[in-house]
Amino acid sequence: MSYDKNFDKSSIILVVDDTPASVGMIQAALEQENYQVLIATSGEKALERISLIEPDLILLDIMMPGIDGYETCLQLKSNEKTKNIPVIFLSALSDSFDKVRAFSIGGVDYLTKPVEPEELLIRVKNHIRLNQLERDLVKANTDLDNRIRQNSSALTYANEELNEKEGLLQVIFNLSPIGIAIFGLDGKIQSLNQALEQFFGFSKSSDYDSYNLFLDTNFSNQMISRIKKMEIFEYNGIYDFERVKSKKLYHTKKGGSLYYEMKIIPYGGVGVSDPVGYILFIQDITEWKQSERIMKKTS
Repeated sequence: MSYDKNFDKSSIILVVDDTPASVGMIQAALEQENYQVLIATSGEKALERISLIEPDLILLDIMMPGIDGYETCLQLKSNEKTKNIPVIFLSALSDSFDKVRAFSIGGVDYLTKPVEPEELLIRVKNHIRLNQLERDLVKANTDLDNRIRQNSSALTYANEELNEKEGLLQVIFNLSPIGIAIFGLDGKIQSLNQALEQFFGFSKSSDYDSYNLFLDTNFSNQMISRIKKMEIFEYNGIYDFERVKSKKLYHTKKGGSLYYEMKIIPYGGVGVSDPVGYILFIQDITEWKQSERIMKKTS
């Protein structure tokens, strides 16, 4: 089976924003990376465009004439055809942006305007990739169910194909540039990929045997409380390795500190309605932060 690592570069992105300067910058940044960009200047026009062509991701401004971004998102998520399209909200600093409401109605992320092109491209690429992987897995499961109903003798073949899909997802998990880990409800690591090992400076499994997400002194009590409440939690800040060394939280050869961006999502097992753990996504954004400082100094 072949796998195209650049599948997201031919993706269609719908930008819904009535601010010409914002649209122009976003469109230029996306088209430079060969994304196909559609524009709508209101929620009503966005819904009209989607009835003709289905985008792979939507960048949706909160404040617009007519129906606002919240209502537009609600209509998208109530439509069977469009409910699975990832929506990233756009919000100016002056807007009264309700993050809890945005995530509760189906938004997967948000960006603050004026949008930084580098951050925009990272968020877009990651969410298109995650959505594509989810659709691949759903399709694999659907295909498997159909084969079982059609001919029980095809079960062996279907299982092999599903295993291949699961193997592909495991490869993507291991090779993802974003650090990913699965935690139990007790805060202990159950599974992690190579990028997360590199982030924390783990060299072997015994390095993180003692690690506990809820005891990491880089995360405040307020942050831990929100995670335990099973909220979808996002945060970016500075991770200090000297702090965890002093507490002997885990073994690492890393020193100093770095900027990071983190997202934690509660998850449930197959057939389980209540969450059984957490999925953590974490990324080193030190280089991007340094570039941002240089740009600000020279502007």
